[in-house]
Amino acid sequence: MAFGKRKVPVKPQEGHPLAGEMPLGQLPLEKPKAKEPPTEKSSADIDTDHYAPREDGAPPQRRVIPASMWEGPQGDFLRRVGMSPDDESNLVPDAHSVDERLERDKAAYEQKLAEMNKSVSERVPGGSMRGFWLLPDPCWNGRMGQFLMMRLGLFPYEDWNLVFLPIDEKTAEALNLPPHPGRDIPAFVTASERFLTDAEAALRTAHDEAARTHEFGRFGEAVDEIKERVRGLARSFLGEMDKAWENRHG
Repeated sequence: MAFGKRKVPVKPQEGHPLAGEMPLGQLPLEKPKAKEPPTEKSSADIDTDHYAPREDGAPPQRRVIPASMWEGPQGDFLRRVGMSPDDESNLVPDAHSVDERLERDKAAYEQKLAEMNKSVSERVPGGSMRGFWLLPDPCWNGRMGQFLMMRLGLFPYEDWNLVFLPIDEKTAEALNLPPHPGRDIPAFVTASERFLTDAEAALRTAHDEAARTHEFGRFGEAVDEIKERVRGLARSFLGEMDKAWENRHG
C-alpha cells in the first residue's frame, strides 16, 4: 500500500456545524513498526513451530499458539472450538499483515463507494458521497495506529468506523444526512487521543496482571471490553454529527 498523501476531492463545507481547523489532506497511514522475526535464507530454516511461512516470500508470521501445541487431545479441543494453527486469530499481526489488510479493505471501500455514488447520482443529479472515518485520521498513524490495528485488531475501513456522507449541501438536504465536513473534527481528535492513551494504559495493566496470575482469559476479556469501548466512542461521534444536523433543521 502506498502510504502517501491522499487528495481531498471536495473543499471543506463553509459553516459546517462541526468543521474545525485540522485539514484532512495529510493521511500518511504509516506502516506500524513491528518487530519482524529474523530473516531466514530459505523456508527450510524457518522455525515453523513458532512461525508460519508466507507464500509471497515475506518474513514469516509469529504464531500465538505454537504448532506443537496443536497435537494430541489439546489440539483436538482447539479445533473443536473453531481454531486452527494458521488461522488469522492465531497469527500475531505485523507490518506486512496489517498492510495487506489495509489494501483489501481499501479496495472493498472503493468498490462500495462507487456503487453507492451510482445510486445517489440517480436520485440526486450530480450528487455524490464520500467516506468519513469516525475515529479521526491521526488515530490511525504512529503509536495509536499500532495499538488499534496490531493490539486490538481494529481497522479504519470497518463498518463501525466508516460512514458515507454527502459531499455537498444539495445532496445532504436531498438525503437528509449530515454533509461531509471535509476535514478532521478537532473535538473528535482530542477525545480520541485522550481515550486511546487511557485504553493503552489499561491494556498494559491487564497484560501485566495476566502475566502475574496466569489468568489469560481475563486478559482476553479486557481486550474485548476495550474494543467495544472504542466502537462505542465512534458511535458517540456519529450521534454528535446527527444531533448537529438535526439542530440545523430546528
